Amino acid sequence: MKYLRHHLKTLRESHNLKQEYVGKILGIGQTAYSRIENGSPDKVPLKYLNKLAEHYGVKIEELFSKDENMSLEESKIRTSEIIIQSLETRIRFLEERLKKIKNKFDN
Repeated sequence: MKYLRHHLKTLRESHNLKQEYVGKILGIGQTAYSRIENGSPDKVPLKYLNKLAEHYGVKIEELFSKDENMSLEESKIRTSEIIIQSLETRIRFLEERLKKIKNKFDN
């Protein structure tokens, strides 16, 4: 993940963009985007990776593949893991929402 963050910063700088601008692309503020580049939070949401990859004209796995210790195949696996984590989070959210709706109708 460390390299992903470095790569995001390198991409941003190579496009002569400020953090504030990239934050607006993602729908977040400059401070929140700065946290992404600097390692907090631990996970970068998939929706942000999608938007960044699209903006920079690369595939998501390319955001990981520049790490000399990670092959393209490994970066694809990492991308798949992120997608799965994102989907699991969404499923948990929807399950909780469904429970609330069900409880509302049961009462």
